[in-house]
Formats: sequence, structure tokens, C-alpha cells
Amino acid sequence: MLDKDSQQAKTGLRLRARHRQFPVWVFLILGDFLAASIALAVAKYIFPQNSWIFSGNFSEGLIYCAALLAIFGSFGLYNFNSLSGGDNEYARVLGATNFLVLIGLVWQVVKSVHNLPVTEIVGIWAILLSCLLLMRFMLRRVWFLIRSTAMWHERTVILGATGEGMAMARQWTNLKSSGLEVVGFLDDSLPAGHTVEGNLKVIGSSDELSRIIKDQQIDSLMVADIELLRKRLIADDHIIETLNNVEVQISTGVSEFLNTSVRVRELGFLPIIVLQKHRIMGLHFFAKCVLDYLAATILTILLLPLFVLVSVLIRLESKGPILYSRKCVGIGAKDFGMLKFRSMFIDGASRLTPELEAELHLNHKIKDDPRITRVGAFLRKFSIDELPQLLNVLRGEMSLVGPRPVIAEELEKYGTRRHTRSVVKPGMTGLWQVSGRSDLSYDDRVMLDVYYISNYTIWIDIQIILQTIPAVLFNRGAY
Repeated sequence: MLDKDSQQAKTGLRLRARHRQFPVWVFLILGDFLAASIALAVAKYIFPQNSWIFSGNFSEGLIYCAALLAIFGSFGLYNFNSLSGGDNEYARVLGATNFLVLIGLVWQVVKSVHNLPVTEIVGIWAILLSCLLLMRFMLRRVWFLIRSTAMWHERTVILGATGEGMAMARQWTNLKSSGLEVVGFLDDSLPAGHTVEGNLKVIGSSDELSRIIKDQQIDSLMVADIELLRKRLIADDHIIETLNNVEVQISTGVSEFLNTSVRVRELGFLPIIVLQKHRIMGLHFFAKCVLDYLAATILTILLLPLFVLVSVLIRLESKGPILYSRKCVGIGAKDFGMLKFRSMFIDGASRLTPELEAELHLNHKIKDDPRITRVGAFLRKFSIDELPQLLNVLRGEMSLVGPRPVIAEELEKYGTRRHTRSVVKPGMTGLWQVSGRSDLSYDDRVMLDVYYISNYTIWIDIQIILQTIPAVLFNRGAY
């Protein structure tokens, strides 16, 4: 019976590792081809008199398909990690689409098609880009859903029970769509069986790396302590053969202390890690400003009737002002008044017990807060109380997406990271909002804020905005 159960377990492990051979690129190619075909059909419908868009003959269709696949392939959009490679995938789709349209225009010139209307060219570009981005977004959702099932999990062991290793385990355990199943830790300073993070324990020392990778059928090794890997490489020259059978990913080892993103640069044939500046600049800064002011203006106008209704309900239930201004730290460490609909009684402080005061001091939130009114509880549940912050966005004090707004006392808990935290505007929503909100530990909230700043692109903002809607509607972590 034990042999049978062991065999079934091994079969299950092989199934979970099957994603390595899973031809994701086939679905990416089919998805892009479908999206491009839909875009062309829509363009022909909108601009029916222009045969230069796509004549419909077979040879031109083959050329079009070959160009699409070649360009998207050259931009790395058919790699296995494309769907899980962060928001840079969308940036690559934008670049590939621009290049594809440029090639299309050159092709029309070669065919001696003149007087191409600029308006229609821009329209076709927008239709094509929208269809391709939407298709990639949908494929990502499907892929994340597939990876959240146990069958497709990648078994992972973390080398080094450091603070960085624990942060890795915590993030991957909470995020099922990461596709990672953390088996445990390997560490030389802690005994086997020692609990490190949640239910995860030390399953051996670095000396047992080869055996554990084989016995546990590990798919990937995450290195949080580079010294342990260096030690193993020096002590065992056969370890490379073992590592060739798994995917080895090495943490920079500095994210616990430094708040910048990194890139790898080759100097004299040696790979060097370069710390990147973490300020938001260039086109991403311009796009963020446009998104903030345009969206905030439109939303403020559309939500005016809701603002009036909420104001009446607040005034009917309890005395006090309709809006509440909280002193928060903004960009450049300057204070500003963050606006919210009042959700508490004006004598709320007198309703707290010593225990609740201690909880408030520790977490800056209370789960069952007696200070909150009935209307306020509803407003908080669906984040309606935060809508007046649109005015803060219009005043340039906040952004639609950014780190959590914090008070000066709270900022001190960031330690050296407080300097990074002060280089961008706080946001109405952010990674903390779509990753669990109040259910997150305080350290996790800080980590998400720093990650957002260090790895910012406009695509992160767009993704967070799209993810905020279901997070609010389903009340994940709201109180």
C-alpha cells in the first residue's frame, strides 16, 4: 500500500511539473492571431472603403501572419515566462504592435499606395493594440487560473531562511496564481523541523541540497542566501549536475535593505548587478499624470449624484462634518489633508477600550471598530468613503495608484525605506488594495509599497486599476 501511495504521489509531482513542457507559446500565437484577425475585421467594418487595410488575398494573408509572428517572437512574447513576466509584457506588446504597424505602412508604400489617411492609420493602430492587449490580459487570467490548481504547481525549495527568504515564502503562499508550491527551507543555522514561516519548516541543510531536490522532485530552487549556494558549489563539484535539472533563481540579497530595482550588466565578461533609480520619470511619469488628472476629472463629474446621496445619509445618522481630513505624508515628505467621507462618530475616541487602543497603535486599524457608524461601515466595505480623494488627485497631492497614504508616525516604521516612500505621491489604490488590504501584515504592506515604487511602469497602474474593481466588489480584506 505504501509503495502504491508513493507511486501516486510521484505521479502527482510529475503532473505538477508538466507545465515546463506545456506548449504555452501555441496558445499565445493562436491568441495573437485571433486578436489581430478580429482587429482587421473591425477595421474593415469601420473603414469599408479602404482596401489598403487588408485586401483579403491568400498570399497577403500569409505575409501578414508571418510578420505578426516574427515581430512578436523577436520581442520575446512567445517565451514560456511571457505570461508571468510582470507588466513588461504589455510594454512589449505595445512595442511589437508599433513595429508591426510601421512595417504595414512600409508595405503599403512599396505597393505604391499613396495618400494614406492619418486618422484611419491611428484608428487601426488603436483597434489592433486594444485587441492584442485585451487578448493578452484574458490569456493571463486563464493562465493564472490554471496555475492556481495543484496540478500545475511548481515545487520550490528556498535556500536560506533569511528575512528575504521568508518574504518570498509569504508572498508565494498567499498568491496562489504564482504557480509555486513552497516545499520548505534549506538552512545551516536552523535545525530540521524548525518552523520558519507559517506552516513552512526547515527540511534540511545545504549539504542535503542534491538529495532533497531528487527525493522531493523539486522544480525550482530559490536562493535567498547566496553564501549557502557558494559554500555548496565549493564543497561539491557535482552539484552543478543537480542544478542543471532545476530552475535556479537567485535573489539579489539586498531587497531587505535597499529600495531599488536591479538589472544585470556585463562588465569585462562578468555579470554585475546594477541598482536602478527608483523615481518615476520620463514617459511613464507623463502617462501617469495624464491618467490621474483625466480619470479623476471624469470620475468626479460622474459621481456627483453619489456624493450628494452619501452626504445626506451621513448627516442623517450622526452629527458632525461630512468630510474628514486626515493629516498624511505626501511626496517630498510634505503633509497634506487626505479627504474621506466621515465614517465615525465624532466622540469615537471615548468608545475605545485600552485593548482596542493598543491594537490601533500597533496596526493603525481595528477589525471591529466601535467608533464606526452604520453608514460608515457600509461606506468602508465598498471603499466609498475614499472617493473624496479624487479631489486630492486633482489638487496634485495624491495619485490614482500609489503607495498607501500614511501619517508621520507610521512612516517612521518604514526605517530607511521611508526615503523611498516619500519620492512618489500616495495612491487611492495600490498593490496593498489588490493583495489583501487589511488582511496583510504590516511588513507585507511596507514591502508592497516599496516594490511598487522600485518597479514602476504605467502598466502596473493599469493592472492595479483593473484589479481594484473586483477587490472592492468582493470586499477582500476590507474593514
